[in-house]
Amino acid sequence: MESVFTRAFVYSVVYQLLFFTASVVLGTDKLTDFAGGTNFFLLALYCCLQCERRTFRLKVLTTLISVWAFRLSCFLLYRIILWSEDRRLKEFRASIWKLASFWFVQAVWVWVTSFPVLALGSETSQALPVKPLCTLDYAGWLLWLGGLLLETVADFQKLQHKKRAPELNKTPWCTDGVWRFSRHPNYFGELCVWWGIFLSSYAGVEDSFPLFVAAIASPVFVMLLLLFVSGMPLLEQSMNRRYQGNTKFENRDGRETEAQRLAEAFKAYKNCTSPLIPLPPLVYASLPTVIKRTVFFEWKIYEAESAPNESQSDRSRDSSNARM
Repeated sequence: MESVFTRAFVYSVVYQLLFFTASVVLGTDKLTDFAGGTNFFLLALYCCLQCERRTFRLKVLTTLISVWAFRLSCFLLYRIILWSEDRRLKEFRASIWKLASFWFVQAVWVWVTSFPVLALGSETSQALPVKPLCTLDYAGWLLWLGGLLLETVADFQKLQHKKRAPELNKTPWCTDGVWRFSRHPNYFGELCVWWGIFLSSYAGVEDSFPLFVAAIASPVFVMLLLLFVSGMPLLEQSMNRRYQGNTKFENRDGRETEAQRLAEAFKAYKNCTSPLIPLPPLVYASLPTVIKRTVFFEWKIYEAESAPNESQSDRSRDSSNARM
């Protein structure tokens, strides 16, 4: 492995270890996401500064990652200050080793996701001829910009919805703005960000197969996390437990309860709202099921409901933050 990758891994682990220690000593969850976001900035800046030949492409990539990391860190820090508690860590607090493993996984997440800029700043890339900017660079920058704007708007609109939904008598799930067109527009924006970063790094790594594999591993890794691990599965299953599961609670006289009406509204919402790729509700609702499943990620894993022996209190639990 190239030394820049090795050093970046060590720096990432040490950085997370420092924040882990501080969070344990202070007994706070407010440092978790801030440590993750700022770690991206640290690795990108290190990678750029350690290069003798700082190409324009490398500088742009460093800037793109830094801007994204700054936006994410500020938003997540503001949100955790409002919430006071990171619910993801609830099951980890019982054991210091479990908590430490969470922080280590966060270090690995930052490291792997940063592969495009690390590949551009590697010794092998530095020895390759410098290629001029091309169409893929510009396409990558535009994709990054679109993804960043979508992610920013989606995060803001959902935060405002959570604040105002009770007083405005809105549904618990957000359907404001871009959330009308996707159940997870922030995740789609994040995927656009990292695929854009990969595209803008392509010309600098295409002549080295190992570097190409490292660079493309970043968006693929992010996509796998969001689609199968800590993103959509957790949130979709949490929403199913809270709303679809409520159909099991009804009055003894058979009258429709508020919980049942909410469950029916949630079912209608899912039927006309794309899981990931933004699409007008009327268009998505009219699509055949086979198209929804093959093109728009409407998969069975997002339809799971709560276990039969799950208590009613468990149903109200919300996996509010599924981001690593």
